Amino acid sequence: MYFAVAAEDPVASIKKAYAETSTAIELGRKGEGGGLYSNEVSINSHGLSWRAVGNYSKKVVFWYTDQPEFASYQNKPETSVLAKVEVKTTAAVRSEYEEFFFQDGALVFTYRQSRAGEEPPSEIRYYFQNNALLKLVTGNQAAAHKPDIAPVLKQAAAYQQLFLMTFQ
Repeated sequence: MYFAVAAEDPVASIKKAYAETSTAIELGRKGEGGGLYSNEVSINSHGLSWRAVGNYSKKVVFWYTDQPEFASYQNKPETSVLAKVEVKTTAAVRSEYEEFFFQDGALVFTYRQSRAGEEPPSEIRYYFQNNALLKLVTGNQAAAHKPDIAPVLKQAAAYQQLFLMTFQ
């Protein structure tokens, strides 16, 4: 008897890899290893008042597996070592938290949470494969519309370049 084996759901595969990376990050935060390294970039780290904004700060944390220059020894792009970028931004009463999750240099997942004052937070999740949107989840609902993903891809690429600059 022959049973067809279904290919693994790409979103499930992304979630599994994301969970494994999150576990490694938590171990790293505890100082217990985990196999990932971390660099941070902080903007206005004391949260001082900015013109027309109020208190402002931004912190970008890069989680990676190795120094970028070593990727070339494996014939991979330097950005292939970057696993995850976490971005926390506070501007007056508004706060945003974003994550960009990469596999072999390609963006596969983005998470955004924003909150303004006492309002409940809004959340959005993007799942990607080959720079194409696989799934969009707003809150807890799969979205039916396909947004323009070019700004998300551009922002992810900018964070990859910022990551590389932390080694110059």
